[in-house]
Amino acid sequence: AQLVLCILRNKNLEYNEIKRIAETEMKPGLMTQIALRRHVEKAAMAYAGNLALKINSKLGGVNVTLDLRDTKVLKENVPTMILGADVTHPPPGAGNGVSIAAVVGSIDREFAEYRASIRMQPGSVSARQPHIIHLKDMMKELFELFHQRNQVFPKRLIMYRDGVSESQYGEVAVEELKGIREACTEVVGRGKCKVTIVAVNKRHHTRFFPVDGRDGDRSGNVPAGTVVDSDITHPYEFDFYLNSHPGLQGTSRPAHYHVLWDDNKFTPDELQEVSYRLCYLYARSTRAVGLVSPAYYAHLVAARARCHIQNVDLDLAHVKEGSVDTLVEEDSEGDVGGVYVKALGQDGVPAGGIVLKKVEDGLRGRMYFT
Repeated sequence: AQLVLCILRNKNLEYNEIKRIAETEMKPGLMTQIALRRHVEKAAMAYAGNLALKINSKLGGVNVTLDLRDTKVLKENVPTMILGADVTHPPPGAGNGVSIAAVVGSIDREFAEYRASIRMQPGSVSARQPHIIHLKDMMKELFELFHQRNQVFPKRLIMYRDGVSESQYGEVAVEELKGIREACTEVVGRGKCKVTIVAVNKRHHTRFFPVDGRDGDRSGNVPAGTVVDSDITHPYEFDFYLNSHPGLQGTSRPAHYHVLWDDNKFTPDELQEVSYRLCYLYARSTRAVGLVSPAYYAHLVAARARCHIQNVDLDLAHVKEGSVDTLVEEDSEGDVGGVYVKALGQDGVPAGGIVLKKVEDGLRGRMYFT
């Protein structure tokens, strides 16, 4: 079967189990779509349309494409990969939980199809890192997937990094730029790939209102596509606010984009235009969303990865005595993406661990996370 539609009474632990078994244990991987019974029984057209969008993207279809003729930067004949990256941390009180790092990268010229790479990171507050520790290996995976589709490696990278606070900008820029460049050197070639890293944030208290109500949309918000890049932005660094979506209810919250590194030397107008266009390419929606689609996809991938986590008894031969929050190499069969020690038993010997199961190969080449 290409896809199995599962109709559930309510979305609880059954969802996690279905996704874990279908995507990490059934070979070569089974695509699933979950629907709640109460919505199916109503059979509303809006719900059916949204469900169709998700199913189409999971089966390899493309819901929305970018007209490159309208985008000056992207219509240039330069192999370009748009990236989205996010790190989600365990909730407070989770004890020895793990953080999930997710990176997605576009593989087509229209920036509509993405592939994902996932890793675990230490999740305890004392060991937690704001940057993606295994970014080099994740980028090498995405480069190979890009090459399989296009027979060339990307020469230009634009990464939208979510989940970073302003106090972490410096560390994230240094460490993640290093990981990307090391991957580029090994796979593409030294100096052959230009990198732009943009931090994306919607967790702020900035709001915009039209001075004249007649200039706003029907909800009283500023029109979609409004950009503010002066007066209230950083005095000398490259950042801007973009209100990309039309507000349906209440006051729209603009996204804040802060450029951490830019080898491509984009002008403000060029990067703002690219960012705005990408907000229309979210496969789950027929209209613009409030954040660039790669950042949304990275968040979806990280959330889905938590369905693939299992608590296990460790094979102590793979673990150094007394180690905590230590990544263990994948097993010989290659179906485990990583193991973290979660507890110590007697005499400091690891007593249990957290395993991140790998997504089956049959699904890694599709957008299973939408």
